[in-house]
Amino acid sequence: MELDCGKPPYVETSKFSKIDYRDIPHKDIIQQDLEECTACVRGLSLGSTKYTSCDPKPFGGQTITLFDIAFDIVENLSSDPSAITVVSFPCITDSSQQVVFSFGSRIRLKPEEVRFANWVTGPDGLFGFAGNGAGSLTSIYAPRLTGNPNLEVAYHHSIQTKQQQISDNPNLPSVDLSALKEAGEIDIRNNENLKRVSLPQLTTTIFVPPTTNAMVVLGNPSLKKLCAPKLVNGGFVCIGNQTDQPLLDADLSGLVAGNLDDNPLCSNYDAPTVCGPDGGLGLFSSPSNRCPSNACL
Repeated sequence: MELDCGKPPYVETSKFSKIDYRDIPHKDIIQQDLEECTACVRGLSLGSTKYTSCDPKPFGGQTITLFDIAFDIVENLSSDPSAITVVSFPCITDSSQQVVFSFGSRIRLKPEEVRFANWVTGPDGLFGFAGNGAGSLTSIYAPRLTGNPNLEVAYHHSIQTKQQQISDNPNLPSVDLSALKEAGEIDIRNNENLKRVSLPQLTTTIFVPPTTNAMVVLGNPSLKKLCAPKLVNGGFVCIGNQTDQPLLDADLSGLVAGNLDDNPLCSNYDAPTVCGPDGGLGLFSSPSNRCPSNACL
C-alpha cells in the first residue's frame, strides 16, 4: 500500500480513506512530512541536521535501528551521524517492521526527534526507545498509530533479550500516542523528566507470555498526567504508587478488566493518585476527592 502524497490535505491508508490531517495532533509535522515524501519517493534526503527516508518499508522491511540509520548516513549520504538531530520516516503507513532504538555510548547517532508521521498499523512487535542515560531524545511523533495486538511499547527487559521499552530518556517530556487503540504491552519507566503520558484512545493491552505486565507506567518521578480513560482491559497493570510517582494524576476511569501487580512499587485499588471507574467497579476506586480526573485536560 503506497502513501498518496500528491493529494494533501488527505492521506490514504490501509485502514482509513481520506483522513483530514488538519484534525490530527501534530498536523504541522504531518504536512511537512507529506511534502518530504513527495519530494523524495523511495529515496533518502539529508538536511544539515535531519535524516529522512521516504521508503515505505526502509531497510528491506527489517528492524529499524539507530545503527542502520547511522550506517545509511555514513555509507550512502557521506555525512556524520553525530550532526543529525531529527530522523523521519514519513512514507511508512502499514509496515509491520519493528523499531528498536537503544541510545548506547557506542552509537554516534543520538537524535532528539523521531518521526513516524503517517504510520497507522505500527510494528508487529517492538516499538522501543531506551535512552540508557544518553539524554538526547525529546520527541517521538507517531500521531496516527492505531496499533495491533502484537505491538509492544514495549517489553521491560534489555535489548539483549530482544525486549524493550520507553525508558531512561531523561529529557523526554511526554509520550503522546493519541491514536493508539490496542497494544500487546505498554511499558514506560525510568524517564526522569517525563511529565505527561497521553493514550486517550487506548482500549486494550493484552497479556502475552512471557511478559508479566501489559500496562506499566513506573519510575517516572516527574510524571503529572496519565491519560487512558478508554482503557478497559489492561492485562496485568502496574502504575507507580504515590512514593514512586508522587505528582501523578491518572485517569483510568474505564479500567474494569485485568489484574493489579502486587509489586510494592505499584499502586493498589485505593491509590490516591488514580481515578478508576464509577462506583468502584474497576481495578481502581473512584472517590470524589480525585474523580473526575484532570489528566486528560
